[in-house]
Amino acid sequence: MDGPVGLCILAPVSTPTSASDAPASIDGMTFVMVSSTASEVDPHAPTSFDYHQDGHLLWGEYTGDTVRVGRFVGSFTDGRITLRFAHEKKTGEMVMGEADSIVERREDGRLYLVEAFEKDGVQHESVCVQA
Repeated sequence: MDGPVGLCILAPVSTPTSASDAPASIDGMTFVMVSSTASEVDPHAPTSFDYHQDGHLLWGEYTGDTVRVGRFVGSFTDGRITLRFAHEKKTGEMVMGEADSIVERREDGRLYLVEAFEKDGVQHESVCVQA
C-alpha cells in the first residue's frame, strides 16, 4: 500500500444519510480501511487509523497492511477533514501526501470517511469505516 489507503472489492454498503448526521468530534475513534483506488487492502489486516481531536485540530496515527508507522495532522470542520500524512512502509519507503475527507453516517449507523487524496501526483479515493 503506497498511501494510507488500499483497494479491495466491497460488498454493497448502505447509502449516506444527511451530512448533518456527522458528529462534532471524532476524538478517540478508530477507522479501518475498506477500499482504495491506490492499492489492494488486506481485509484480514487493514490499515487502522486512530483519531485525536482538540477543537478543530485533528491528528493521529495509523498502521497495518503495508504501513509500518504513519502519522497525520489537519483539521475537522463541519463534517470535513483536511490533513497531511506521512508514513513508512514495511519496505522502508517513505510516503507523504495530503487528503480531504467527508464524514458520513450511513444507514447502518456507522461513520464512514470518504477520502480524496493525492499520491505521486495521482488522485485517488479511499473509504474507511468506524471500527
